[in-house]
Amino acid sequence: MLVGRWLVWGPPAGDPADPALVADRIWVEAEPESLRQKVHRTLLVSQVRLGIFDQSSFYAGQHEIFEWRRSGAKLAIVFPQDRRKAEVTVTVSRCDELFPYDLCLDLSENPWGGPTRYYGMMEPDDGDGEARLRALLPTSIPAVPR
Repeated sequence: MLVGRWLVWGPPAGDPADPALVADRIWVEAEPESLRQKVHRTLLVSQVRLGIFDQSSFYAGQHEIFEWRRSGAKLAIVFPQDRRKAEVTVTVSRCDELFPYDLCLDLSENPWGGPTRYYGMMEPDDGDGEARLRALLPTSIPAVPR
């Protein structure tokens, strides 16, 4: 999962088309249909100007931390691991393509190699996310052979 459960102090208020809404919310590529399905996620934390790109299932994944700065709809991104830099244009809009998400984030390109469309929520998750995760979990976990 996206480095555990992130505590976000609520989204910034504003117009759904405001590029500032890119920060402080979890953006997902899709809802996983199984515990083994890998999906991309991203999160940009405004307080520390750090972000994460993640591709993971319940069991395995990979991620990369990045630094970011926003100027209008432009994001300047630096990946500290290899010092790679990218500039991306972001568009945030209302959408209803993937329930219960009501925002779309479109990137001009994905410098990490993932999708260019992500889904997020204008308001924090009301708890349904935990119910969806519980529905994916097996009712019993088989013993691992030794």
